[in-house]
Amino acid sequence: MTGASIRLTRKRGHTRDRIRSYRIILDDIDRGSIKEGRSLDFGVEPGSHVLQLKIDWTRSQQIQFDVGVDEVISFECEPNGRTIATLIDSIRAIGKHGRPYIKLSRVFSAPK
Repeated sequence: MTGASIRLTRKRGHTRDRIRSYRIILDDIDRGSIKEGRSLDFGVEPGSHVLQLKIDWTRSQQIQFDVGVDEVISFECEPNGRTIATLIDSIRAIGKHGRPYIKLSRVFSAPK
């Protein structure tokens, strides 16, 4: 059987959200959670997908990506901002004008 997979790594070293988990939303389906300093791998069907993370009532940006057969696509996440900026962004996020609370990024490997 051929498939594809996603690897999600949550960076370590931020005081914000240290003891809290981020929910993993793939194609509008909750696929579990990730804690600080952890990496998760999970299988997906080849094709087009949308990944987003959430905590409480706020989320990361959505990332749309395509994955091929036997391909691994890697992402990293971390809190977006620090202390006071986070408070301001959280308030703005209610009206959808702030930066995403969680920073989600695709990781591209260097060519061989």
